[in-house]
Amino acid sequence: RVPFAETRTEANRVFFPQFLNMNNTIFGGELMRWMEAHAVQCGRMFTSNKEVRTLGMYNVVFSDAVHIQDWVSLNAHVVYVHRTTFEVEVEIMVERDTKVVTNRASFVLANFDEAGQPMEVQTGLLLE
Repeated sequence: RVPFAETRTEANRVFFPQFLNMNNTIFGGELMRWMEAHAVQCGRMFTSNKEVRTLGMYNVVFSDAVHIQDWVSLNAHVVYVHRTTFEVEVEIMVERDTKVVTNRASFVLANFDEAGQPMEVQTGLLLE
């Protein structure tokens, strides 16, 4: 079993002008794409398996805009493990005068073997 804190992964991202929408902020779809990719990476590290896929997402929150000059950090961690599926929460934080959480979402991921069949998640969470 693994403590929650040890499932945390972090990545940084810089956006370029092609990611801007009409409001001169980063497209929400682009942010969702990066959150999903980071959730899958967190899941792959947690399961030690490259065959992790997204089944769905929920609780998507856009609480503030991301601007092109923002330094963006994506933070993810596993919050729930079932037999072949698990849940990863991802948040986007930007550094301005202070750190601001701009976006948050939860992703349901599934663990598969190389033949594409659901495979049991071998790692559990240590509940403290």
